[in-house]
Amino acid sequence: MRVSIITLGILAALVLSMPASATFMVGEQHFDAGTMRVMRTTTFFFEYVTTMTEDGETSVMKGLFAQNVDRTRVDTDIRGMLGDAEGQEAMFAQIMGYTGVIMKPESDTITLYHVPEKYIILHPEELEGEIPDMMPDIEEMAKATPKPEEGKEPIVTKEKIGEEKIDGHPCIIYAITVTIPDEDTLAGMVWEAQDYGDYKPHLKIIVTHDNGDEHLIEFHNVKVGKPDAIWFNIPEGYVEVKDMMGLFDMSAMMGGG
Repeated sequence: MRVSIITLGILAALVLSMPASATFMVGEQHFDAGTMRVMRTTTFFFEYVTTMTEDGETSVMKGLFAQNVDRTRVDTDIRGMLGDAEGQEAMFAQIMGYTGVIMKPESDTITLYHVPEKYIILHPEELEGEIPDMMPDIEEMAKATPKPEEGKEPIVTKEKIGEEKIDGHPCIIYAITVTIPDEDTLAGMVWEAQDYGDYKPHLKIIVTHDNGDEHLIEFHNVKVGKPDAIWFNIPEGYVEVKDMMGLFDMSAMMGGG
């Protein structure tokens, strides 16, 4: 699923406004359950890599989520979803394709641009009505999920098929099939970590659709508990700019040396 530079800004906004399950490109509760168990806590951290194969093309999205009670950090790297670009388009893709946001209620929102190592501070009055809630209530999301039509309740099978360690964490591998009558069938596997108490996060998920499309999601450095404070600070060496134009090398954009 390659994305043109023209649609990059729109895609970036959509990624930042998606619920977690949609961001990881699964969106099916039976595969997302391990992730949702972690995100229901008030403090957590994880990094993820999503590899999507659709219509024979492969694209990659990376990122991280950090939550510390009332503070949130979300980084998204969608450069692996972009097609080839040159010149100004390549510059735009590098800058806008790898960003981070640090948020706290009723406080300044900090947007990080990792490639030029710059940031923009937006004050609450500037954001009113513009930025969606990036950490929606997981329980409310579940309540709002439409119930399946009568006779279309998903048929779910889950079977243990093996064990494996991921990043040193012992995992049980389960094969899962979710079939909704007259609709798509999802088949896949989850690697459920056993050393996180009752949270049992899924450190790896593979989902295959009827049409052959496949989504692979890998989670790393999963922590249930307070993330390091550094994730909610502006990284050392980053330079503040006042607006979007300050992100770009204007001499390069004008063709200068």
